[in-house]
Amino acid sequence: MGLIVLSVATFIAETMPKFRADLKKPWYTTNTGMFFFGSETFFIAFFTLELLGRFLSCPNKKGFAKNPLNIIDLISILPYYVELMVPKSDDGEGSSSSMTSSLVVLRVLRLFRVLRIFKLGRHSNNMIAFGIALRGSMMELMSLGLFLAIDIVVFASVLYYCEMKDDGSIAIDDPNNFSSIPASCWWAVATITTVGYGDMYPRTWLGKIFGSFCVFSGILVIAFQVPIIVAKFTWTYMQVNKMSDEDTMESVEEEDDSEQEDSKPDQ
Repeated sequence: MGLIVLSVATFIAETMPKFRADLKKPWYTTNTGMFFFGSETFFIAFFTLELLGRFLSCPNKKGFAKNPLNIIDLISILPYYVELMVPKSDDGEGSSSSMTSSLVVLRVLRLFRVLRIFKLGRHSNNMIAFGIALRGSMMELMSLGLFLAIDIVVFASVLYYCEMKDDGSIAIDDPNNFSSIPASCWWAVATITTVGYGDMYPRTWLGKIFGSFCVFSGILVIAFQVPIIVAKFTWTYMQVNKMSDEDTMESVEEEDDSEQEDSKPDQ
């Protein structure tokens, strides 16, 4: 568990501005590059051996391959091996312009390294219960998504027409204006979820009225669905803890029985 946290911490640290210049050069030319490359190599070696060990010891290989957590483990280590196979020039980039698309793909693959944080879910009852609750609440989540989508489209359309000028024109160059219904959808998402970034807001009195309705509508839609999901999570969390406690009690009872048998005098 500690290695997972450290690997994610090094991934985050690589993006800091004071390391960025050194990391653009080949890793063996700077101390910073050698440190991060060595750390990543150690983490990847450990995670690879762990994944192979679990795969070889698992009796159901097909079920192991279909497990979402195992797929995430595989995806989180693959970018390292892909990066090793991509040739680099002295400036740390591709050796020719034809490598540009490959490097773009490589940068996207590097993002998958952050997925290894989900490995922490194996060691947390809360994460296990959360995953089970989400899986059991798919219908409620789909209903919530449907209601939110309806709200977003309706109020984005209403605000688009409310914010039009009298002659029907819109200042498209102004990013704060409702220049289109898709642009208005961003305002609707921020308003329905009560985030309210403030980058877009209605200026007409009619737009402000419907904007208020949008806020109240979002509160009601979320309030109707979220308690159901929370209740399922609470029930699942209690069941997972109960199973964990039962396993612990069984192991303790087995140890007590074995100690009692060892303490009996020989007949």
